[in-house]
Amino acid sequence: MSIEVSKRQNKKLIIQAKLLLIEHCGMTEKRAHRYLQKKAMDACITKEDAAKLIIERYLRKSEGT
Repeated sequence: MSIEVSKRQNKKLIIQAKLLLIEHCGMTEKRAHRYLQKKAMDACITKEDAAKLIIERYLRKSEGT
């Protein structure tokens, strides 16, 4: 996989996570971005990994599990 494809996929993950935070938590885009950064820093993981965790959490909630 090329670096460009990887960067695009990572950007899509971050955007999807921010959209879920905006939709489910009523955050602004700026607040959702900061929340994602803070979660990543607090857990010592990348923003992309934090985004994956957020996506999993909210997609699981929307599926009713």
